[in-house]
Amino acid sequence: MKKVVTLIVASVVLFGMVGFSGCGVRAKATEKTETNSSAGTIEETSKETETKATVTPAPGKGYLLADQFLSKIQSGDTADIMDMVYVKDATFITAKDVVWALQRNGLADVSGNADAKYTLKSNSKTSDSEDIAVLDASGAELMTLKAIMDNNNDWKIDITLMCVENFQIAVPADATVTFNSIPVDAKYITGTYGDYDLQSIITLPLVTGQTVSVDVVTSFGTLTSDVLPVTSDEPLNLTAIPLALTYTDAPLAVANACYQTAVENSATTGVVPAAAIAKYFSPNANPSVLTDTSNNITDQSDITLANLTATKITVETDLIIAIDFSCVYNFKVMGQALKHELDTTILMEKQADGTFLIYSVPDLDFFLEPTFN
Repeated sequence: MKKVVTLIVASVVLFGMVGFSGCGVRAKATEKTETNSSAGTIEETSKETETKATVTPAPGKGYLLADQFLSKIQSGDTADIMDMVYVKDATFITAKDVVWALQRNGLADVSGNADAKYTLKSNSKTSDSEDIAVLDASGAELMTLKAIMDNNNDWKIDITLMCVENFQIAVPADATVTFNSIPVDAKYITGTYGDYDLQSIITLPLVTGQTVSVDVVTSFGTLTSDVLPVTSDEPLNLTAIPLALTYTDAPLAVANACYQTAVENSATTGVVPAAAIAKYFSPNANPSVLTDTSNNITDQSDITLANLTATKITVETDLIIAIDFSCVYNFKVMGQALKHELDTTILMEKQADGTFLIYSVPDLDFFLEPTFN
């Protein structure tokens, strides 16, 4: 009996050992499977991260240029920044102007401030342009710089949007003009202007929006104006000048003398031959001006012209001025003294000797017999 019991116990013990040993194998297999699964997940996640990093565009040449450009703006070493700037015509744009425009468009705290903190972010990039955001220390956007590739395939900072394009001024024809101390060449004349199409329109391709001084020099003097460039459908008119800059008495005296001569002739013959008043007209005047004036003068005996007073003067060309003036016609009707007032305009041309002759009479009412109410 004892042998049988021992055998059974040994069998039970052996079975238990085999059972426990089997459990150990399964446990290790499960642990190994889970470990392999985790490793696969980490590897896939790593690959996804790499893929996402590849999608984000790397900063391009535009970004690198913007970084160099802003370093100069921050340091104040801006003498050569025009080499980094794109403009179609930089005649009226200086490095100082560029700095001013940047300060006005978001970089006031960065310009010339070595302690300012900023970062750059490439927002969009193509083969020939790149938009780079300038962010302050908090991540707020200060402005966006646009870098473009010019016709020479060089990368430049485009400042066009910070400036005023095609700013126009109207000046007397043949005047000498300087804009912000920069001479304006005749090639910038793009049209005519004024009531008589004698004045010139000057178009400046690109300027900043800061107030600058403009000098307009003619034979009648120099007009200096503080000008604020803005975008407009109409040119800024720089042709009206102070009365003190012109010798209004002299040209108006010629107009008065012409009128009195016409009156004397009409009183004698009833008409005014062109030859009788020709000496008052400029040889440069259109011949029709003289004949039209002569043909429209009627019998004006017993009428005198007085109180010719200039009210406004515009310079049409280097030698021609348009004078707006008032005058009074004195006359008698049935022995009663009456008067008629008239506001009119006459164009006078300065001659080589400094005297004036009539260039045009746009309002022939000046020579017509007044109508009285």
